[in-house]
Amino acid sequence: MKKLPVFAIVIIVVTSLAIWKTLSSPSSEVKNADLPKDDREEKRNKEAVSATNERIIVIDFGLPSYKKRLWVKEGKKVLLNTYVTHGKMSGLIYTTEFSNELGSNMSCYGRFKTSEVYIGKHGLSMRVIGLNHSNSNALKRDIVFHAAEYATEKWLRKYGKLGRSLGCFATSTKDNRKIIQLAKERGSIDVYVFR
Repeated sequence: MKKLPVFAIVIIVVTSLAIWKTLSSPSSEVKNADLPKDDREEKRNKEAVSATNERIIVIDFGLPSYKKRLWVKEGKKVLLNTYVTHGKMSGLIYTTEFSNELGSNMSCYGRFKTSEVYIGKHGLSMRVIGLNHSNSNALKRDIVFHAAEYATEKWLRKYGKLGRSLGCFATSTKDNRKIIQLAKERGSIDVYVFR
């Protein structure tokens, strides 16, 4: 059997990769029905965020933990912008893995609704109810807003990143109080968490 020259193999591999990339890259013309369920829900959530004038909480886990990636917004007005943790099994600085499974200690994403406020092991806390396929176990997993020392600017200055939670949205004590106050002023508000 005759061997192919190295340059021919390289050309075949590069061409194959280019074809694969073209076929597998999402088209801007992709219809919602063609997307997986989680992607359809995330697309709808992004559209809802840009269209609403209601008070909402937005968390962008596409940003690293050393950036302020939580916003409380009302229309175009930003009421609060702060740091928020992600789950300890979701990545060190960036949130790279997500799960809706009990015991995963990962962050989940999607649309949530704020719920009961209570005093728990982390002090003042607020439950959330998952409204999407990607976060439907949030209540069972005890995914909540709570305060934590590892979610403060002091921690960030010392370690260069926030600590990580078991999947909860942990912020500083001051910001946690403010988030809960802003949510309760409206009774219950939507929370949008993006990957």
